[in-house]
Amino acid sequence: MWCNVGFADVVKDALTNIKKTKDLLKGNYKCQSILTQGRWTFSFSEISGKNYYIKNVSDDNPPSKQFAVLKKYNMLFWYYILPVEEDSVLIANVLKLEPKRDENFMSIIIFFDGDFTKEDLRKLKDSSNESEQAFFNHADNFVETRINSGSQGNFQNFDRGICKSDYKPLKKIPKLSNEQKEINKKKLLEQLKKYKPTELAPGVKKKTN
Repeated sequence: MWCNVGFADVVKDALTNIKKTKDLLKGNYKCQSILTQGRWTFSFSEISGKNYYIKNVSDDNPPSKQFAVLKKYNMLFWYYILPVEEDSVLIANVLKLEPKRDENFMSIIIFFDGDFTKEDLRKLKDSSNESEQAFFNHADNFVETRINSGSQGNFQNFDRGICKSDYKPLKKIPKLSNEQKEINKKKLLEQLKKYKPTELAPGVKKKTN
């Protein structure tokens, strides 16, 4: 019996954490680079389920919007191909969604001039012509199987930063119990009994010109 109760608590906590994470995506993240001290803002719009658009707004570059996927309940991943000097590189990004002030954003740049070949780049570009989801799946699989597996390809840190959420949950107005409603009603009736015609009624403000 205690096992079932414990499992139910774990599931409840997990669902609560997922909801808190999704709530954070209702606001913006104000970011500052650890490497360059540059500043920018991430904003989000939900597509469906775990899929989002993430928009990057900064003073240095025009606004950009990419397709992103929420993984592991609090990690947002997105990828894009960046043209560089008649060539292209892959930019891989991850943002850890939490209200804390620790380093929670990382971006790496991946070059296709060695173990990572022009053929790998061509396949990524082809997938981007299919759909946003197809490109994400291909790029995500590439990073998981080639970068995270310890391949000797050419990649390095592109940026790292601290991003702070500005989301503030709405305060819920507590519901009054029937008993409290009756108490308030009695108080109002008592005030009305004391009311004199020459005075303003309780709760009515005097009109001024």
